[in-house]
Amino acid sequence: MVTTYLYLNSTSPRRVGIINKIKKFLPNDITFDVNKPLFQEDLNKENYKSSRDYLIDNCKLKTCTKTIESCFEKTGRVHSNEPFQVIIVSADTILTDKHEMRVLEKPIDKSHNLNMLQTQIQDGSVKCLTSVHISKYAMDKKTKQIQCLKSDQFVSEAEIVLDKAVLDTKMLDIYVDIGEGLDAAGGFKIQENGSFMVKQIVGDYYNVVGLPFNETLMTLYNYI
Repeated sequence: MVTTYLYLNSTSPRRVGIINKIKKFLPNDITFDVNKPLFQEDLNKENYKSSRDYLIDNCKLKTCTKTIESCFEKTGRVHSNEPFQVIIVSADTILTDKHEMRVLEKPIDKSHNLNMLQTQIQDGSVKCLTSVHISKYAMDKKTKQIQCLKSDQFVSEAEIVLDKAVLDTKMLDIYVDIGEGLDAAGGFKIQENGSFMVKQIVGDYYNVVGLPFNETLMTLYNYI
């Protein structure tokens, strides 16, 4: 019998929470663990034609050789004399303008935060893109080399529709003064007070949280 280990290549508590929900729909004999990403995220966004292209590369590179070897080393400590296979799930989430021309970063200060929010609300919406890379590996018995058995990658998209009516109120000023947006891509936290400006989410809500539930589950289901 071959033991299967499923590694979430992320220490994000929100992603861990979602993968724990996903696990309920997978076979009970799969062992789950979290792996700290070893890829240094230093890609130059200016080298990409679109924020989507940047996202895809950044996510794929998270499943680097060091990460794969780390997962095999951890699994090998427990199953040194038994056959096993490793499935690695890597994910990356960005907020981008609706035309996917630029990645929305954290604001520099409160003035920048206010200007950023005003621009995004005038545009009507922003996009949340999450790329998920799933790969399956096993050790070749003869060569003792790690082999990739299967690999998939997809991008889940959710449109966050913003309410232009807030521009006619003092709500933006109040939100910026709270300071919450200074620590958030795009200048607002949709799961906290920043939701005041969100009119609608078109797409998978869990994509906005950091890991699309349905698409990740259905892809993983084909790996078991």
